[in-house]
Amino acid sequence: MSDTTRSTTGSLAMAPLKGAAAGYARALSDRLVDRLSGSIGGLSDRLTSIGDDDRSSGSDSGSQRGASSARGAAVDESTERVKNGENPIKAGLSGVLTGVKEKAKEVFGGGGGGGKASKKFKFNNIVESYDIGAPVDVVFSAWTTYDQWPQFMKKLEHAELDTEENKAKLKGQVFWSHREWETTITDQVPGSRIRWDSTGAKGHISGIVTFHSLGDDLTRIALVLEYHPQGFMEKTANLWRAANRRVRLELKFFIRFVMTEVVLRPDDFEGYWAEIHDGEVTRTHEEVRKERQSDEQSTSKDEQSTSKQRDEKSTSRQGSARSTSTQGNQQRRGRQRNRKSEESGDEQNAETEEPA
Repeated sequence: MSDTTRSTTGSLAMAPLKGAAAGYARALSDRLVDRLSGSIGGLSDRLTSIGDDDRSSGSDSGSQRGASSARGAAVDESTERVKNGENPIKAGLSGVLTGVKEKAKEVFGGGGGGGKASKKFKFNNIVESYDIGAPVDVVFSAWTTYDQWPQFMKKLEHAELDTEENKAKLKGQVFWSHREWETTITDQVPGSRIRWDSTGAKGHISGIVTFHSLGDDLTRIALVLEYHPQGFMEKTANLWRAANRRVRLELKFFIRFVMTEVVLRPDDFEGYWAEIHDGEVTRTHEEVRKERQSDEQSTSKDEQSTSKQRDEKSTSRQGSARSTSTQGNQQRRGRQRNRKSEESGDEQNAETEEPA
C-alpha cells in the first residue's frame, strides 16, 4: 500500500474521532459558559442598581443575547482548536475563557448586546470618614502637600501639583500595569474643603474631602468619591470592590503618616492653601498664608494683652491686699499702745491715792 493510500485511510479513520472530540469540546464549553455567564450576570445585578420595569425587561433580553453571544464565541474557539489537533479538554477550557471574557465585556459595556446592562453600571460610590489626632491646619497642609503622597501611599508612584493650572498629575500601579491620572481642583476652601475632577484612560476618581475640627488636637476627614472604571481589568476588579478597599488602606496610611511624621515637623509641610471657586483662584496660596500669619499674630497680641491685663489685675489685687493688711496691723498696734497707756495711767492714779 502506498504512502498516499495509507495517509488517506488514516485521515478517514480519524475523521469520526475528531468530530466526536469537537462535539465534546462544544458541549463542555456550552455548559460551563452558561454557568459562568449566569454567575457574572447575577453578580453584576446585585452590585448595580435596578431600573424600572421597562428597562429591566430590556436588560433581561440584553442579558440573554449576551449569554448567547458568549456561548457562540466559546463554541467557535473550542471547535477551531480541536480542528487544529489540540486536546479536546484544553480546547474546551480555552473556549470557556473566551466566552467568559465576552460575557464580562457585555456586562460592563465593552461589547455589543449588553448596552442596557452597561447603563446600570455608572460608578462606584465610596464614602469614608476617619478621625486624626492632629490640628485641622496640620492635617490640611499634609493632605495638600501632594508631592509627599508617594511616601505613604503604597501604589502611588508619582504626584506633582501645577499651581498655575490647579492640576495634579498622578501615576500609580494597578496590578502589573501603570496608570496615569490628571486631577483638576474645582473648589477649595482653605482648611475646610477640597473638590476635584479627574481624567484617565483606564478610569478616574472624582470627589470631595472635608476637614472638621473636633478639638485643638483632633480632626475628622470625610471623603466622598465617584470611581469610574474603564477597561476590562478595572471593571472586573470593581466587581469585588477592590477600589473601596484600596481607598480605606491608603487613608489609614495617611493617618499614620500625619501622626508619626507631620506632627513632629509641621513646618516641613506647607501645603497648598489657595482659595478656589469654579476652577478659578480667588485668593492665591501666598495671600492666604499672609492673612493666616497676620491673624495668628493678631491673636497672639490679643492673648498677650489679655494676659497682661490679667497680671495687672492680679498685681493690683495683691497690692490692695497688702495695703489693707498694713493698715490693719497699724490699727492693731495703735490699739495695743492705747491699752498700755491706759494701764500705766491707772497705776499712777492708784499710787497717788494711797494714804501717807
